[in-house]
Amino acid sequence: MNMNDERRNTIALLLSRYPEDAEAEREKEKAELESMTDEELYYTLEAIRYENDQEAKRDYEADRMEILEERG
Repeated sequence: MNMNDERRNTIALLLSRYPEDAEAEREKEKAELESMTDEELYYTLEAIRYENDQEAKRDYEADRMEILEERG
C-alpha cells in the first residue's frame, strides 16, 4: 500500500464518523482533512482513537458500577 492509498484510507476512516445524511459536514471535513499533512492526519486519527478508548472505559465503568449497585 503506498502513501496515497494510506492517506485516502485514513481520510475515509475519519469521515466515516459522520452520518450519511450529513453531506455538508462531511464535505467540509473532507476539505479540511485533505489540506492536512500526513503527520496532522496521523495525530487527528490518534486523538480520535484516544477519545474512543476513553469513552469505552467510561461506559465500562458505568456498566460495572450499575452491576455492583444491583448486587447490593
